[in-house]
Amino acid sequence: MRVDSIKNGFVIDHITAGNGMKIYNLLKLGELSCPVALMTNVKSAKMGVKDIIKIDRSPCPLEMSAVKKIDAKNWKTPGNCVFHYSDFWTKKYLERFKNPNLEVYVADHEFPDADVTSYIKLLKQSGIVLYGEEIQEVFADVSDEDFWSAISADVENYDFHDYDARYFASNILILGRILSFRKEKRILSKYEGGIWMIKNVPENLKEALRACKSNVYTVKLSGSSWLFRCTNNTGVYSL
Repeated sequence: MRVDSIKNGFVIDHITAGNGMKIYNLLKLGELSCPVALMTNVKSAKMGVKDIIKIDRSPCPLEMSAVKKIDAKNWKTPGNCVFHYSDFWTKKYLERFKNPNLEVYVADHEFPDADVTSYIKLLKQSGIVLYGEEIQEVFADVSDEDFWSAISADVENYDFHDYDARYFASNILILGRILSFRKEKRILSKYEGGIWMIKNVPENLKEALRACKSNVYTVKLSGSSWLFRCTNNTGVYSL
């Protein structure tokens, strides 16, 4: 059997044999319109046999953080992260591959990361176990006070000029999640946060928010304003 390599997408590797289909179903991969390959009982030097899933598409940027199990069970905000990866750090990691002596802070050090507090709160509410123990057995409860402290820490100094343009829509929707929790103690997804903001923010911002919710692909800074265009080319908006 031959499965072609993917040019742009994800590979979920080293899945314990027999769990590949469970993950496939949990992630609802059958609903995707792109090619998805599930391989079971693949020979592995380390595992004997394993399952692999390949998803051939242009995915949303991947972000992950790793914490020690003992810290997760007894979490104290901000808590220490032992490894972090996001699209923001891709360039640094690629440089690291070329120069093994290059230091990458989020890979080489344990560091306090208040964001993980919010991740744990979200996991407890809406997380999915791909493999391993149940979420409730691994992660501590996070109080509303600690969650609010984690998600609002940088809001007063939030400066969109510090971010690459492609993160603009995502950051707008994150502010929607923060505001909805502040007002109604609701924990929403980014998409839901956009919907909530459209219903609750001043009228002059609503068209901009609709653009964010519809997936922005072109964003640029013009003077003191951000300009961004919807994927469906319905318009260009300024904020």
